[in-house]
Amino acid sequence: MSNYKWPWGYEGLVKGIDPKIKWVYVVSDNDYQGDSLAIGRKGKKFCRIVIGWGSCSGCDAYQAAEGNAVELEKLKKDLARNILWFTTRAKLSNSLRIESTSSFASGVFKQALADDLEMPKGEDKP
Repeated sequence: MSNYKWPWGYEGLVKGIDPKIKWVYVVSDNDYQGDSLAIGRKGKKFCRIVIGWGSCSGCDAYQAAEGNAVELEKLKKDLARNILWFTTRAKLSNSLRIESTSSFASGVFKQALADDLEMPKGEDKP
């Protein structure tokens, strides 16, 4: 089962990477640890980021860095490097489809496909 919210603490970091990215979709595993998938748009491009998270500072990067501005900035830069960019919605959807068939796939990819990204079909324009 999934939920539609950012994992604890990560929303501000991800949104702070580039204020021009409009994050239009987020889905998270509904457990004490798991993955979150966020999908954004910037101009005519689409992007996605997957964030793995845990329940304690030993298994969650945000909780380990919390309260330390230098470590939080390092984490934000690391998250920025993990954003994947796509020129069309179709290419983004295809990447989710490929990920959803992996033996290591998180349920968030399947959920995003089931939700059809909550964007109108054919909408590749901002």
